[in-house]
Amino acid sequence: MTFSSNLINIGFIGIITYFLIISPYTKVEESFNIQAIHDLIKYDFEEIDQFDHITFPGVVKRSFIGSLLISTLTKILLPISKNKLFSLVISYEDSEILDITQLNLQILSRFILGLLNGLALISLKNSVINACNKRSRTIGFWYGLLQLSQFHIFYYSSRTLPNFIALPFVNFALSKFIIGDLEICFLILSFTGIIFRIEILIFTGILFLISYCNKQIKFINGLKYLIIGGIIGLISTFFIDSFFWKVEWTIPELESFYYNVIEGKSSNWGTEPWYYYLTFYLPKLFLKNPVVLLTILPGFFFDFVNFRVGTIKSISISSILFVLIMSLQPHKEWRFIIYAIPGLTLSSANTTVKIIGELRNIKFLQKIFKIIVILVCLFNILLSLFMGYIFSFNYPGGDAINKLNLRLNLIDKEFNPLLMAQYQGNEIKVHMDVYSCMTGITLFNEIDEEFLQNIKIIYDKTEDINKLNDNDLEGWDSFDFIITDFDNDENKNENYYHEKLKKLPDPVGCQWVKINVSKIYSGFQYKPIIMLLKNLMNNPESIGGLIYDLIINRTKSFIFRFFKSAIVLTPKVYTYEKVCPQDTLF
Repeated sequence: MTFSSNLINIGFIGIITYFLIISPYTKVEESFNIQAIHDLIKYDFEEIDQFDHITFPGVVKRSFIGSLLISTLTKILLPISKNKLFSLVISYEDSEILDITQLNLQILSRFILGLLNGLALISLKNSVINACNKRSRTIGFWYGLLQLSQFHIFYYSSRTLPNFIALPFVNFALSKFIIGDLEICFLILSFTGIIFRIEILIFTGILFLISYCNKQIKFINGLKYLIIGGIIGLISTFFIDSFFWKVEWTIPELESFYYNVIEGKSSNWGTEPWYYYLTFYLPKLFLKNPVVLLTILPGFFFDFVNFRVGTIKSISISSILFVLIMSLQPHKEWRFIIYAIPGLTLSSANTTVKIIGELRNIKFLQKIFKIIVILVCLFNILLSLFMGYIFSFNYPGGDAINKLNLRLNLIDKEFNPLLMAQYQGNEIKVHMDVYSCMTGITLFNEIDEEFLQNIKIIYDKTEDINKLNDNDLEGWDSFDFIITDFDNDENKNENYYHEKLKKLPDPVGCQWVKINVSKIYSGFQYKPIIMLLKNLMNNPESIGGLIYDLIINRTKSFIFRFFKSAIVLTPKVYTYEKVCPQDTLF
């Protein structure tokens, strides 16, 4: 099992890294932590007024502890970000972006988080192997394979959502639980829930009660460690987050719980029926893998762990009970129940090994069953890789700011005082609207001030368009470039900026000229695939040439060009430049 176990380990880290490489940008849900990581790297603690959260605090406070951990590790590994290996994450023609911005640090910080999640999953798998006897330790292999076949947990492992900053702590705690170190498990879980996500405390409470009922832990002893972990978490978040939020005291997760649950404000983001986690989100998270969906339930009723105390069984049952209790909350998101996925996958692996064992006297059927499970998982893994490629087209804001930065870098390099007359004091002002900031733009995307020689760039992301006349801003006339989801050539009344821009005339003596269009994924067409298959069927001799090109010539670009031709992309984010006739030299 050593070779297969190591192969699974490589798969965990490799798939997480693959998703990071093809999608280096972030979305709005990741915004707080990714901006905080940037500020913690750039500024000293005495410069908190410069931090992004002071200007854009968000609806509820979030803890800085996760960002502090990741930024510290990023600083330690800073020399790695200078390596040319990082140029792999962006297409060849845009690799210059890594030299003029700090996108390399964003990638490094996300890689660190992804690595932590990957290592925690490996720890969980290894604990299963170590906790089972020689005959049943294959649960670890089947768990790893079934886990690899799931898309969301790997695509988001490097994304700075609070849930995925908490997830490695949860999985590491579960790995301790499986080998019988329950006290440390509960200490870590209560600590994590207080700091990162309050719903983890619900999962912790369920797991504690199940453990107590199964006589796996003494009530007082377990409660002691729960309290110790909670106190450590409370003290940590109280002092650290109060400092960064510049208030007398705050415990962000408790404030978030009060706002979302007690006041019921989470319903403002939509509500869904109680059964939606069971009927929609769980199948979605398992990528509708029939092996997982059909084998979860039986795994609740037995356990192969050496300790004969049913630790896998306790985790599995606690996971499904957690999902059921979370179903009572009207507002639902799949990431709220992500902590249950490893436990439910363990239950599926448990059943898989049970079936294989029951078929030991029917070798033919046993072999067929193994092949079916492996093939289904391999298909889902390939599907996940393709889904990741599709998802990479959902960050038009990141693409737009990079294209503009290349243009601004060229202006700086080819500096001409006469051409710069249109800018005030060699300053270039760029406005980025809400949608573009939600789909890929972060502080890491800005051109590094130290890199610029002749110009100064001011990046503005004022959310309320009416405030553009406040705070010494002169309104739209003051901007030289605008990145927005408003298409000035089309009549889109539903667009956020439509009414505002229509009321705003072109700058006096000038006009807005579209200089770039960034697209977003909007569908998939099968025609290119059908045409390719028909061509291969009609000309079977061309198959050899295709294989030769793919293997011998290593034309991997063909694969991406082929798939890209099947993907439908729709214009979504537009970049405009203010052009004035008097700015030209001829």
